Amino acid sequence: MIRSMTGFGRGVAERDSSRMTVELKSVNSRYLETNVRMPRVILTLENDVKNRIAQSVSRGKMDVFINYEPGEGQKTVTVSEDLGAYVAALREAGERYGLEDDLKISHILRIPDMLQTQQKDTDPKDVWPLLEEALAAALEQLNSMREREGSRICEDLLGKASEIERIVLALQASAPEIEDAYREKLTKRIQEILSRNGGVPVDKGLLENEIAFYADHSCIDEELVRLTSHIAQLRQLLGGEEPVGRQLDFLLQEFNREANTIASKAGSLSVTQEALNLKKEIEKVREQIQNLE
Repeated sequence: MIRSMTGFGRGVAERDSSRMTVELKSVNSRYLETNVRMPRVILTLENDVKNRIAQSVSRGKMDVFINYEPGEGQKTVTVSEDLGAYVAALREAGERYGLEDDLKISHILRIPDMLQTQQKDTDPKDVWPLLEEALAAALEQLNSMREREGSRICEDLLGKASEIERIVLALQASAPEIEDAYREKLTKRIQEILSRNGGVPVDKGLLENEIAFYADHSCIDEELVRLTSHIAQLRQLLGGEEPVGRQLDFLLQEFNREANTIASKAGSLSVTQEALNLKKEIEKVREQIQNLE
């Protein structure tokens, strides 16, 4: 399945009141780049996260956001050691100023930092199954979005391949014009030169040899055959199941090479125009495949 490189995925996993949330955001990149932001308590799992992503994604710049909420059993609540000093100070003040001693727990809870929550030591190996579950769900959603976008891009590229094929067929029909245009141009030019030098007749055999030599060097049949092969390969790659972004990059270089050669050999206005149209369509394809994984 053809995939785009842009997408978003979110996965949540819960177990024994612990909760893990993973969010993935990906954009275009020549290679796979993975940036992970995660709590320090499970930071040793960063490479495991990157390796798991690399199993599902081959290209794209990936931002990974991980949030871990430990369950109640992972926390301890303690009373500040300063509590005794606070209570003693309050009661001393009450005796000094004749105040009623109505001190309650609810009053103590209002004192900042009286209750302190501490995280128990977490073994990352115990957390990994929860993280892997959330990550798998996020990757599934991410790739689903990338596949939907990739399907739309694939449809567009197939349309552009048909347009390139139309231009190639038009060039095949126009190719004889190159030789005819050159014959006419060369004959006219020679006659002009000879008319200025006493009207010496043109050696038709020599003229035909010159035209044949030029025609051999200006023939675009080979380029058109290779372009037809490239179009077939483009369609084959777009119909495959594996990531093809890098292969398409290389293939488009070959498309451009043939188009440039045809443009350099063009000897008539119609062939030149079609060659320019060909280069324009190839550039559209090149821009579009930059979005593919």
